[in-house]
Amino acid sequence: MLAPVSALADIIGESGVAGLGGTSGMRGGDGGAGHTAVVITDTTPFENAERLIGGAGGGGGGGGGGGGQVSGSGGAGGNGGQGGHGVELSADGAVLTNRDLMQGGAGGGGGGGGGSAFNMGSAAGGRGGDGVGGAGGGGGGGGDIPLNGVPMLPGDGGNGGQPGLDGTVGTAFYGAGGGGAGGSLNPFGCESGNGADSGCGGAAGAGGGLAYGAGGGQPGASNNLNGTNGANIVSSRTGAGGGGGGAPGGLGGRGGGAEGGPTGSSAGGTSLGGYGIHVVGANTVITNAGRIVPGTGSEQSVAILYADTAHNSVLRLQAGSDIQGTVDATRSTNNTLVLDGTAGVDPTTGASMAFDVSKLGAAGGVGANKDVYQGFSAFEKASEGTWQLVHAPTQARTAWRITGGTLAITSGDSLGSTLDAVTLDGGTLQLQDNAALHHDVVVDSTGAISVDDGQQSVLHGVLTGDGSDFAKTGGGTLAIAADGNFHGVTHIDDGTLQLGAGGTSGAIGSGAFINHGTLAFNRADDFVFGNAIAGTGNVVKAGPGLTTLTGPLTYTGLTLLNQGELAIDGTTLGSMSSAAGVMAKLPPQHTLTLRNAELNGWMHVPDTLNVDASSRWNIFTGPDNPAYNPVYATTSHGTIISFAGEINLAGRINFMPPGTANGLSGGSVLVADNLNGQDGIVQLHVQSTETGFTDLIRLNGGAVGTTHLVLQMDESSVGDALTGDGVMVVQANGLTDNAFVQREETPGANRRGAFLYRLQHGSNVVNGVQAAPHNWYVRSEARPEVSLYSQLGNQAARHGELTVGTLNDRMGATESLARKVYPIVWARSLADLGRNHGSSAGLAAQDVATRSRLAGVQLGTDVYVNFQGLSRRSAGVFASASTMKTDVDHYLEVSKETVDAGRSEQTAYSLGGYFTLLDGKGSYLDLVTQVSRYDVKANSAAGAGQLTTTGWGGLISAEAGKSFTVGDDASNLRLEPQAQVIYQRIKFSGSQDDASAVEFPGVNSLTGRLGLRLSKTWDADSAKASTAWATVNLLTTAGHSSSRYATATQGDITFKNKLAGPRAGLTLGYDSLLGGNTFLNVQAGTEQGIGSRKSSNYNLNAGIKIIF
Repeated sequence: MLAPVSALADIIGESGVAGLGGTSGMRGGDGGAGHTAVVITDTTPFENAERLIGGAGGGGGGGGGGGGQVSGSGGAGGNGGQGGHGVELSADGAVLTNRDLMQGGAGGGGGGGGGSAFNMGSAAGGRGGDGVGGAGGGGGGGGDIPLNGVPMLPGDGGNGGQPGLDGTVGTAFYGAGGGGAGGSLNPFGCESGNGADSGCGGAAGAGGGLAYGAGGGQPGASNNLNGTNGANIVSSRTGAGGGGGGAPGGLGGRGGGAEGGPTGSSAGGTSLGGYGIHVVGANTVITNAGRIVPGTGSEQSVAILYADTAHNSVLRLQAGSDIQGTVDATRSTNNTLVLDGTAGVDPTTGASMAFDVSKLGAAGGVGANKDVYQGFSAFEKASEGTWQLVHAPTQARTAWRITGGTLAITSGDSLGSTLDAVTLDGGTLQLQDNAALHHDVVVDSTGAISVDDGQQSVLHGVLTGDGSDFAKTGGGTLAIAADGNFHGVTHIDDGTLQLGAGGTSGAIGSGAFINHGTLAFNRADDFVFGNAIAGTGNVVKAGPGLTTLTGPLTYTGLTLLNQGELAIDGTTLGSMSSAAGVMAKLPPQHTLTLRNAELNGWMHVPDTLNVDASSRWNIFTGPDNPAYNPVYATTSHGTIISFAGEINLAGRINFMPPGTANGLSGGSVLVADNLNGQDGIVQLHVQSTETGFTDLIRLNGGAVGTTHLVLQMDESSVGDALTGDGVMVVQANGLTDNAFVQREETPGANRRGAFLYRLQHGSNVVNGVQAAPHNWYVRSEARPEVSLYSQLGNQAARHGELTVGTLNDRMGATESLARKVYPIVWARSLADLGRNHGSSAGLAAQDVATRSRLAGVQLGTDVYVNFQGLSRRSAGVFASASTMKTDVDHYLEVSKETVDAGRSEQTAYSLGGYFTLLDGKGSYLDLVTQVSRYDVKANSAAGAGQLTTTGWGGLISAEAGKSFTVGDDASNLRLEPQAQVIYQRIKFSGSQDDASAVEFPGVNSLTGRLGLRLSKTWDADSAKASTAWATVNLLTTAGHSSSRYATATQGDITFKNKLAGPRAGLTLGYDSLLGGNTFLNVQAGTEQGIGSRKSSNYNLNAGIKIIF
């Protein structure tokens, strides 16, 4: 019949043709085969929601009773016909889904054997009954000898039917009864009906005796499918009763034996049930969520039979699958058994039902009522849901593929031979009860291995495959013991995935890891792991070996050191937006090494930290840091955010700027046992105020080697003077001599306002006691530029003194001016070299060391000349321009050294006027005023950049002298006492260098000079007169040059530098007519500081005068 799309009502196939009963002593006929309920002849999917049952086979005919003139056995009962199949898949590619019942038809009932007879001329045996409706006919009774010449006829067997008929009674005395027929055809088993419809086998007939032969038993008199055996007779010369016919699927009873004659008939007929499903076509798919049972029969129990043409077919077992009997796929090849979806639930316990893999390849046997599976070569778990495997398979090879859902095992033995890999192709293998797995695992597309929480399983096989994703799921631990070559992405969704099981192997492949659980390394050898690690999970280093991480590390979980050494090589752990945390357990037996690497975050590693020269650790905390606990971690020096044991530092450790996203507002503390500096660098942050914070290194022991400390100041441009010991940056309990060196990486980085912040070893000595000799502190002192800026007034005052000079400096010899009634135009050039050695304390003693060079030119002219008697009165104007370059030294109190502060280049542009009175009697008065503009460029030698400013100066000078003749007038030798007072007021504008703003208070300079000039004139009365002179001076300049700075909390602070102070000078000059109305004068002089001033100046003037 053609296949319907679905079966919505019961379908039962037709029964086979009945077998005919045998005549006396002859075998009964065989029954015909039953019909199949449904035959699927195309690829249209067929779904069964009711009951499909094959037709019963035709009943076998009963055997004829023995008898005749000789001894005779009863004939054997005929065999029942084979039951029809529930469904037959005849088409290639047929698709069948069963959700109720598919059952093979029962085999036809076997016919009952005929009764035997004694051989003393007995009558012919009774005829066996016909098999009808699948039930076997009863056997005929055995013949008996005649009684008084009258034969005693045996009874005939009953015919099978619906219901079967009784066997007939033997006639008269001693005639044997015929066997009863098999019960009616009832597809639902013996005793599922009532009375004659009970479906049970028939009863045997009684043997002949002194009484009449008993009739055959009633149909259904047996308590099972088989007919009962005829009884053996004990009376001589009496025929035995026939055996009962079998119900459909049952055996016929054998006939009874005769006393003194044959022992009885052959066995009654057999019965052969149909298959629940018979698969003929190839590439078929059967999905079973219902019952599949074979037809009832004595000779086979095959629920599903795959014919020799049914290759490449699939059997899917779903929840509710109940197969009774054998699934036989031994005749064809490449057939697959699939556990689909979720396993069924035990109706009694409610627990998920496991699949017993010992059924794979197990023998079925006749009468088996449990499922066994023979001949499948591939096994698969498909679709969502879980199936669990138990026990071990009987067949040698069971290669499993998991394409969906979960396949659970409590032992790797359930997967069969380790020669077969487990293939993950979209599903999950769940390891329960700490199951170890020795199979290789192949990831074809995606797949997972799950280990339950609290469980630990080891994969001893190789993880391989060309799939894209592999996942570790479940809260337990999966250890990878072998080296694999899977190159897709590995996901750790939960629990722990451990590479290595304590030996020298254990890897997956080169693909990236996305870790949301725990990734652990447990190997005893040196292992390089170049895979990328991402996700929120933790990374654990276990085992005694060295594990080196070289791939991209973007995971945000903790890094836990339990044993051995972990190296970060050529990559970055943590980011500035997400702190990496490194923790280790006690006791210390672990090492963290950074090689050409960057660590961003915190650590709690009580053993060893190695940071090579190309690595850095940016230290800041995160929410998972156990050290970041204000209850015990906040100190007056900041908050403890990291612990380390021994630090070997060749690279760099950076504390993060306080108050930023990663920096604590109160400073951070790194605690370590000891620090071995290998020219490494630590950058700390220091607030430049009296009560400010700093980052801190706290050493339980000490420090050796050399570590460079970079003191990163706060963002403010002002600072305070630090008092006492200053601010502590290293606290140590052991020796730290010469272990730390200050390093300034950015010019001006350690400058705030007027101050330079310097590293100093040990606390101050108080009353001969140094309380903390191993600590290191930041102390403040004036920065070098303060000396540079504080002497700018000295430079300007020197400009004024040299450009105004004396009357002789400007005009040459006064002798050449006498009696000159015409105006004079004059000019001169001037040069000066000066050096102030300064105080050994430098600025602290207000005496800064300088080296100056000045060059300038000056041009003037009389604008008024008047003679009154011998006296000459003149007034004039002049202009000058000069440049002075001054190199300045600065004394650093903390390090007790003098350094170059920088150079100041100062250009002065001046305008002035004068009034000069020569009384003709040797006396003179010279009054001068001058206004100057100053342009300043001061360049720091220590990285504070350039300061530029401008200033203005005003000057007045009054000079007088009186010459006296030495000897007679003809000698022209004169001695001239001189006195001069110069007052200057100089003011520079405020300015800014790279470190801070600078203000310049006004400079008030007062210079006094007392001189004694000795001159000699030659040819005094001629036009070619010339004069030479020498002047000895005693000078002093009072006043201060200063610079002023703002502080953070202490108000403005001013630093002063004393002006030139007392000095002695000597000037040599010569003035002579050059030709015509032009005079030339040349002068050279020196000044030397006296008293505490250690200064020296050397100057040279060359001037001309032209009389108009």
